[in-house]
Amino acid sequence: MIKTLKCSDIMPGCDFVVRAWTEEALLEKAAAHAQKVHRVQLTQQLADKIRTAIRVEQARGSDKRPTLSGLTAEGFATD
Repeated sequence: MIKTLKCSDIMPGCDFVVRAWTEEALLEKAAAHAQKVHRVQLTQQLADKIRTAIRVEQARGSDKRPTLSGLTAEGFATD
């Protein structure tokens, strides 16, 4: 599972999106973005807001690839 943060969930109008495998890595990337773009230092309060805004999503393509048994002879999915 990959963790995702949309900056707009915290800073309306910002279209920055960060993804990371761990919460720690995501917080590091978000903190760097906040400092560079918004001129904001990561405080405990901001870190708490970020944690509540983190979404967990399936890694792209990890379980959506059709298996050979799920395809017709022409290569179309059978669902």
